[in-house]
Amino acid sequence: MIIRTTTTKAPGHCKHPTLTIISTAALMASFAPALIGTAKAQDTEAVTVSASRVIRDGFQAPTPTTVIGSDDIAAQAQPNIYAAVAQLPSLMGSQSTATGTGGTGGGTNGLSSFAMRGLGTTRTLTLFDGQRIVPSNVTGVQDVSSLPQLLVQRVDVVTGGASASWGSDAITGVVNFITDKKFVGLKGNLQGGISTYGDNENALFQMAAGTTFLNGRGQIQVSGEYDYEAGVGAGQYGVARGPGGRKWFSSTGQLRYSIAATPAGLPQYTVAQNVQPYLQGKYGIITTGPLQGTAFGDGGAPFPFQYGVGPNGLQGVPSRATTGGAVTNCLAPFCIGGDTSGVFGGGITDISPLSRVNLYSRVGFDLTDNVHLFATVNFGDAKTSNRSVRNIPIFGGLNIQCGNAAGGGNAYLPASINQACVNNNITTFQIGTDNGAVDDGATIKTARTMRRFVGGADGNFNLIGTDWTWNTYFEHGEVDSTIRVRTFLNPYFNAAVDAVAGPNGTIVCRSTVARAEGCVPYNVFGNVPVAQSTTDWLYGGKYGAAGGTLQDTQLQEDAFSIDLNGAPFSTWAGPVSVAVGFEHRVEQYTVTGDPVSTGGPGCNDPLLNCVSGGNWFNGNFFSGAGRYDVNEGFLETVVPLLKDASWGDIDLNLAGRHAQYSTSGSANTWKVGVTWQTPIDGVRLRALQSRDIRAPNLSELFAAQTVTTGTVINSFTQAPFQIQNISRGNTALKPERSQTTEVGIVYQPSWFSGFSASVDYYRIALKGQISSFAAQQSFDLCFQGTSTACAAIITSPPNGNLASTSTVVTQAISTAFNLASTVTDGFDMEASYRFTLDDLGLPGNFTLRMLATHVSSFKTTSGVLGTFPQQSAGANSGNTPLWKGLAVQTYSTDRWSITATEQVISDGVLNKQYIQCSTGCPLPTANNPTINNNFIPGAFYLGIGGSFNLNENWQLFGKIDNVTNVDPPAVAATAANSNAVNPVLYDTAGRMYRVGIRLNM
Repeated sequence: MIIRTTTTKAPGHCKHPTLTIISTAALMASFAPALIGTAKAQDTEAVTVSASRVIRDGFQAPTPTTVIGSDDIAAQAQPNIYAAVAQLPSLMGSQSTATGTGGTGGGTNGLSSFAMRGLGTTRTLTLFDGQRIVPSNVTGVQDVSSLPQLLVQRVDVVTGGASASWGSDAITGVVNFITDKKFVGLKGNLQGGISTYGDNENALFQMAAGTTFLNGRGQIQVSGEYDYEAGVGAGQYGVARGPGGRKWFSSTGQLRYSIAATPAGLPQYTVAQNVQPYLQGKYGIITTGPLQGTAFGDGGAPFPFQYGVGPNGLQGVPSRATTGGAVTNCLAPFCIGGDTSGVFGGGITDISPLSRVNLYSRVGFDLTDNVHLFATVNFGDAKTSNRSVRNIPIFGGLNIQCGNAAGGGNAYLPASINQACVNNNITTFQIGTDNGAVDDGATIKTARTMRRFVGGADGNFNLIGTDWTWNTYFEHGEVDSTIRVRTFLNPYFNAAVDAVAGPNGTIVCRSTVARAEGCVPYNVFGNVPVAQSTTDWLYGGKYGAAGGTLQDTQLQEDAFSIDLNGAPFSTWAGPVSVAVGFEHRVEQYTVTGDPVSTGGPGCNDPLLNCVSGGNWFNGNFFSGAGRYDVNEGFLETVVPLLKDASWGDIDLNLAGRHAQYSTSGSANTWKVGVTWQTPIDGVRLRALQSRDIRAPNLSELFAAQTVTTGTVINSFTQAPFQIQNISRGNTALKPERSQTTEVGIVYQPSWFSGFSASVDYYRIALKGQISSFAAQQSFDLCFQGTSTACAAIITSPPNGNLASTSTVVTQAISTAFNLASTVTDGFDMEASYRFTLDDLGLPGNFTLRMLATHVSSFKTTSGVLGTFPQQSAGANSGNTPLWKGLAVQTYSTDRWSITATEQVISDGVLNKQYIQCSTGCPLPTANNPTINNNFIPGAFYLGIGGSFNLNENWQLFGKIDNVTNVDPPAVAATAANSNAVNPVLYDTAGRMYRVGIRLNM
């Protein structure tokens, strides 16, 4: 990647030559990101400034801005522009097709959205030509893959608080896509790729054209592209059978004692490979009573299940208890080793497939020499899918009648097991199963269609001797999003499992009500072929015929902006520049869930809960709607304070914005920045203090209730079980507030032509952070004595004792509050050097460049009494490693080029609060558990690419990513359903090959 970093975009200000980077460990420790460069002026078009709203010749904004040009993007040969930009070290925690593949109802599957500093995608603002983009889902984030990529001239990445300039969401910074509005000609790109495993195939076709009309007064550009990315599917049952044959899936999990039960001197948590969930088998296992440990195989034949060992090395022994399903010596939900053939943790989609089409057109017209009109139309369509579980797992709680049970035992139960029930006076037991005989389930299909129109104008005028520029636009955007989840309908599944003998040797559903609805019985015992009629019934019968549970969402954004830029007066040091503007925006959505989810009209089945809904295994979507509007006014100025040959030049940058939200009231943001071009050759100092905000998004405010099924561990009893997770919005939320501090130094000496280096310190203090508790967090916090967390857990009987095995937990409610806070700080570093080889008598140019980010601290406080701050810097199970680096070296001639790219992630830990020990361990606490292995290794990725110009119009190119095929390290899971890796930080695709051809004429 060839990356340029700048702090200014101004007419007539020449851009520093394109620079690339080199990185070694020593260099990364010496220099840091946010290098200053300058942008090549486009004399015939209005200049878009990203770090400031002020347009001023020679102004060096105090906020570092990394610029990625179109050539840089092309050199990466990625099928999606997102992948080229997301390599920047400061972008931590971004969303891609490789992340969130285990999710069901969030609507983020397949999105490509940026996040900086590990603070999430909702706190980084994405713009298109300085304009707002309609969100791609209700969380307010945009899908970068829906933008016209071939006409992108550059991408500005502003790494600092920018709410005073750009508004809400710019807490960590801004990513601004700038198009070539004056492009004339024809260009195209055709490329394809495949992984070393023969999957993740991708094909990309792009075309763009531009011309002028009416003697150049009018300009028109059009572009279109089609991209297909096959993705990487889920793994198979067992260990070392990861997605697509990848060997990195080792079923790594955590076995956890309670604090009270932890043996003296031993760790509370044990990380181990080849762990086995003991509460369900591939084709079923009895989990309670005297028959516990009986599993079912081919043809339904029973056999004794081989349990593994516990962290103490002792063999797991079934407890034979009537409830709970505990296995002595093992710790919920895992044993180590034993029969791992049914391990299903690798059954989550590795990388979601993506099929997308983008169309774009822009028409511009010079109405006069001083007024330019423009209009753009953008259409994007994307389809993706993922599988959130291997099949449909039932964790040990499925009741089976047997023996002398009233009405007879289950008709599918093997005779030997039914006789054992009679002999032991058993009338019911529980089993757990992954329903391995049923075809792959829990498939989520997501489709998004974006329609975006922008109309606007810009120009200039002179008023009383002062030149002014102005710009205005109106945007109307719509996104239609559809989610279809193919999953079990719980009442139908339960009715089908409860099968009894019918007339004439048939087997029927026990419930006469179910039979009247068309119930088809299901043999849950063993690997027995399942008829299509049975499968159809399990997946919802007539309710699942359209593809399962559904959610249809319509989002709409209307935005208006107008701003004015000029220098109305001067100080002793030079002209004072001013930018002033007004913006208005409306965000709204409606969402419609299916009647089986909502319990609404159309739900009239006596088997279903048609009052409160929530009938599906997962993906219970409820209907809802929401709307808010905001009016904003802003003022920004650059005041020169000093211009002296002996003391240098000092500029003061001030900005303020007032916003009035219809939902959460008023919010004020501001920025104070200063730059000092010192008298020391090439040394420039910069500093920034800002207050930034993120207003609550549509989902956080108005989210329709969503019900999903997940697995948690009762922190009181250490027993795992399945639970319905209920999430919903909160209209009382207020905007998040943050304080950002940045101080940096830039060195560009005149005596060392082509060299630049910079170091910037940053600190972000975020308060009133909008957050909610997941079900497992609620249990953990309740165990620690947090009453608000206990109140979120719904039991039967109500307010039941969670420490009692007789208490049935039915639901956990998740609601967002302005409770949490996060403080993070660190350093960005950059160094680059470009030189020719003329002195050696060789042709061409050589460019070296390095960027790195060091996260010194990332501390989050939940805001709940009784909880402790959590340090995440260096926790490689999350978003914020201690170090993240990018280096590029390029050698180029007029005919060909070759580029090497290195990415570095430092070693880290599973959790910064854990204390690693194997013997002689201290007593664990709620905040500081002990663990046998807290280490997660880092990674080094090498990419090599090159291009060859066939002639002035055609270019061949190729790229190999992850040349050494580095596997992602294991990240020990606490639940059975996990790929046990971290795709946010690590590459899970493996070595990728790409080749293609480009046209430019």
